[in-house]
Amino acid sequence: ENVQIVSLGCGLETLWFNLMEEGHIKKPFKFVELDLESVVKKKIRKINHSKKLAKLFEKINLTPSIT
Repeated sequence: ENVQIVSLGCGLETLWFNLMEEGHIKKPFKFVELDLESVVKKKIRKINHSKKLAKLFEKINLTPSIT
């Protein structure tokens, strides 16, 4: 069974990081965060400036982006 999580108006919400760090989801899943572009850019900057957060993305070979 596929898992998909969509977070609307997520702001600086940390749900994805918590799920990844604590290993709550064991199988592949799609996680989409939707918010204003300015908020998403701010979150990406914070991720890129945090070694701990950046490592979570490296773990799954993904780069945070706006699409």
